[in-house]
Formats: sequence, structure tokens, C-alpha cells
Amino acid sequence: MNKNNKISIIHTPCKNCVFAKFEDITQTDCELDYIKKYRNLGIEILEVYDDEKNFFVINNKKCLGYRDDKWLQKQKSQTIDYLITKIQSENLLKYITIINLDKEDTKETFLKYVNNLSKQFIQPKGILISKKSWEKYAISNKEIMEVFQNLQSDIKWRIQNFVDRDMDDHQMMESIIKSCPIDRFYLLANLKKCIPTNSILNIQKFIDSGKNFGCIDIDTNLFFSYITVQYCKTMRNIDLLQTHTLHTKYETID
Repeated sequence: MNKNNKISIIHTPCKNCVFAKFEDITQTDCELDYIKKYRNLGIEILEVYDDEKNFFVINNKKCLGYRDDKWLQKQKSQTIDYLITKIQSENLLKYITIINLDKEDTKETFLKYVNNLSKQFIQPKGILISKKSWEKYAISNKEIMEVFQNLQSDIKWRIQNFVDRDMDDHQMMESIIKSCPIDRFYLLANLKKCIPTNSILNIQKFIDSGKNFGCIDIDTNLFFSYITVQYCKTMRNIDLLQTHTLHTKYETID
């Protein structure tokens, strides 16, 4: 390895990636065009070597496109067109919508928001409705069930009732996220503001471009990643999520 290159703890070596393009033992490019995308974003691309190959290292970044030979052997076809389509499918945005129900939220408001979600090009993997057992809500559990029964969608959903009065909203949020830790992305819903139709698709394009983000504001609906939650916990200030003043990169999707 070239000793002059300072490689971060977080990095992606392209050496064993099935999408790395080589001429003899030297990498020249990426079948998914990520080397060009990352360079255009100012992400450091190191040219390194070992005893076997000369290849790129994407520094300070986990590449969305990295796949190794074990992944390749599981595929039905090994043609490059098939593999590119396959990875695009795997990288399709998967997110959970969290609805912290307000006492005054009505069935009509709830129905309008859920219908709006179901019409997104990329629907949520699931919807989690948070309620406090000691509160009286304008919408009943039965009415919530009716909304989903009549919904023309297979979106999974559940209600999470909190019984511990000592838990504040932030602790409840952490508890919800811990209950679905395998999910990378979350949408914190604002029932008073429905999401524009193409917003989630635009986020998909944003992520595919290779950009990093802390939070994305969609008309006061907050889209954020699991990594962002961990950042806020490290800073001991989960309020950052609620106030939209994250110290990580913050973007607005048009």
C-alpha cells in the first residue's frame, strides 16, 4: 500500500468490487460511474496498490455500489446489464414512516396523509403510529384500522402504545427506532403537511448521486437516517432532530 495515502477508518476499497473496471491489474473506472460521481462531489479518491492490483479507494465514504464475489455468485445472471439492474433494485430507498399522533389529529387528517404516502412512487416499508396510553385522541384505534383496511396498498403498519409517563418524546422516539434497527431511513410525519408526490423519488435520486446528508426537510416532514440518530445521541442532544438544526450536512429537496 502506498504509505503516503492517509486512509480513513471509513472507506471503500474497489479492489474486490465486481463493478470495478480493470485493464490488466490496474483499475480504470467503475461500471456504475461512482468514481466520477464521487470526484464531482469532492470526495477523495485515492489511487493505491498492493501486491496484486492497482485500484481506487473511496476515502471517508461507504460506497453504495460495492458488491463482492460472494454477492455475484448468488445472482441469476452475471451479465453486466442484469447486475446493474439488480443493484439499482437493492438500493431502492427503504424507509419507515413514524407518526407521532397528536390528540387533535382527526380520522380525516390521518386518512389524507396515509393516502398521500400510498401514492408516493416509493412507498414506505411500514408505518408506525405512536400513541400515549393516558391521552385521549380524536381518532380511535378502530378508525386507524379502518383507514388501513380501505387503503389500496399493502403497506404494513402497527400502533405502538406507550404506558410509561416518565418517558419524554425523545425517549419515545429512540424506543421506536430501536424497535426497527435494521431500517436505515425514517420519515417523521407531520400530518398537517402532506408530502409532494415526487419528494421521495427525489430523495432516491439524491442518495444515488452519492451525496451524504443528515436530514432532509420535505415541507416540515423530516426525512433522516439511522446514522443521524446515532450522531444526535452522541452529541447528547436529540433535540437536534426536532429543531432541524443538525450539525451534519443539511439539504432541502426541491
